[in-house]
Amino acid sequence: MRSSAWCSGRFSGGLTDSAALEDPDAIWGRMMAAGISVIQTDQPAALKAYIEARRA
Repeated sequence: MRSSAWCSGRFSGGLTDSAALEDPDAIWGRMMAAGISVIQTDQPAALKAYIEARRA
């Protein structure tokens, strides 16, 4: 059975959208490496582009 781990930048100790826009590897990459599979963001287009670039 597959499960999801969810994270919101609002409650994640500085892992914010504005920080992710400056250094996506340090923020979104860190979340993904930690097993977070659902990320709540106000920047969905930037997150989508980051995920697609990682897959390329």
